[in-house]
Amino acid sequence: MTAKAARAQGALAIAGLVVAVIATVVLVATPVSSRGAQGSIPMAGILRTGIRVDVEGGDPFVAYGVADRLTGAGASLGAVRPAMDRNSVEPSTMIVYYDREQQSSAEQVKDLLGGGRLLRRHAFEPGVDLTIVLGKDLSRL
Repeated sequence: MTAKAARAQGALAIAGLVVAVIATVVLVATPVSSRGAQGSIPMAGILRTGIRVDVEGGDPFVAYGVADRLTGAGASLGAVRPAMDRNSVEPSTMIVYYDREQQSSAEQVKDLLGGGRLLRRHAFEPGVDLTIVLGKDLSRL
């Protein structure tokens, strides 16, 4: 192999690597909710725009996946606080709402997640409209 051919082969290998890195960055930077997976329900506009939501508990992968789905559906995300360890994960998922007017939004979130139990709690200025407490019943999204 000549020096010229070796340089061309090296340049081709580097170009392939650069393309692979760019494709990976694009895939990682694009939220799952906007990728339009086959058979998925379009998320935009499902929830009332600006509804304030906190996500608590659950596996970090699941917690951030739920947060991504909620923001893709129009929610405004407050905090995401995954469980510190498996022992602190609740047995079942709860969607907590604080104002009676938010019950329909809580039901929409329940439908979006495919399950969960609605729970109304009285709180003085909770800072969010809904808190989703992820349980062991919610598998990886």
